[in-house]
Amino acid sequence: MAGKTDIQSTIQKAWEDSWKWLHDTKWGWIVPIIVGGSVSAIFIGDSVLERAIAGALGAIAAILLVVGIAFIIHCLFITPSRLRKENRRKFIRSNASYLSRIFGNKEKKKYLTILEIVKSMVKIENEVTDNLATKPIFTTTELLEIQSKLSEQTGIETMPVSKAEKLLIKGTYVNKIVQKINKMDLQIMGDKLTENQIEFLVKTKSVLDNCGVGLLSGLGGSLEYTELLRQLSEEIPDINDSTPAWILSLLIIPSGLNSGYLLWSRLPAPSKNKLTQSPFNMSNFLSERETGIKELVEYAKQEIEKL
Repeated sequence: MAGKTDIQSTIQKAWEDSWKWLHDTKWGWIVPIIVGGSVSAIFIGDSVLERAIAGALGAIAAILLVVGIAFIIHCLFITPSRLRKENRRKFIRSNASYLSRIFGNKEKKKYLTILEIVKSMVKIENEVTDNLATKPIFTTTELLEIQSKLSEQTGIETMPVSKAEKLLIKGTYVNKIVQKINKMDLQIMGDKLTENQIEFLVKTKSVLDNCGVGLLSGLGGSLEYTELLRQLSEEIPDINDSTPAWILSLLIIPSGLNSGYLLWSRLPAPSKNKLTQSPFNMSNFLSERETGIKELVEYAKQEIEKL
């Protein structure tokens, strides 16, 4: 399998090198066009039109021939030789001293440290979520505030509480929600987390935090969590496009799912019972949360091992 991958990589690189050579070498285009066009025009055709067509086709054929020859030469000789030289330089650089043997891969050690910090943060987030989930159900005022802000953040229109209660009693509100989401093409349905679903979770988390009933309300008083945040900021001063995806996944997904669980846990009993039987099933969240975190951590370890 590795050999096949190496061959495919060499062919792809040879193709790129061939086009780069043709792009940088003017005579690689000009000479074939002149020679192929002239020879075809001279020896093929009787009329001017026939000679012109023959010349154009000859020029195209000559270009294709040069591209093919250039690719074959690069594929068989130039590119493999260059790749061997590049690999040799990489090997020499990586083994030039005993630093990596004695002190280890610094980048890998850094990310392993970050992973332990984030794992500890997620553990505290889970504990805070479980504690907050035991609080009393939302009051009507809290629900209306959350409802209004969620609608503003997500763009999903909400309905009056009286109408929602009627749909709950009829047992048809789930279909109404699904129809609404599908109509808006939000793409937040399904078991596998997509970018749209993650964005929806983050917005939910933001709304709950801003309303004072989210994770932030419980994490604010945790000195251990504050210290972990400080350590993380030392390792990663700024989260940007270059931040590894596994770090973003562990920072975003567990807290986002926990926020969704918090919202569910403090809903009035009729809403909660109906959601338990719906596609938005949260009743088995606690058991699945640990499995999901283990999968994220395993993904992080695999990415770190590639360094």
